[in-house]
Amino acid sequence: MILSLQGCMAVGKTTAARYLEQHCQQVQVCFEDNAAVLAEIKQRGLNKNSYADYLEIQRLFCAMSCAAGRKQKNTPTP
Repeated sequence: MILSLQGCMAVGKTTAARYLEQHCQQVQVCFEDNAAVLAEIKQRGLNKNSYADYLEIQRLFCAMSCAAGRKQKNTPTP
């Protein structure tokens, strides 16, 4: 089973994943590599406190998640 935590910024996804990692030893937790999206946000000077920028930041994260899903779909399972 794969559990994917999705949601808007700052709602507690990472906190929940870290809690599971610390308290449920039978659960393997993997974190996304957000470096490329964070670098683009910084390079473009997007401000999460601006509604328009917030929406664009959400689009960037959604695009990253969709690309990861497409990549996973094309990966054979063992």
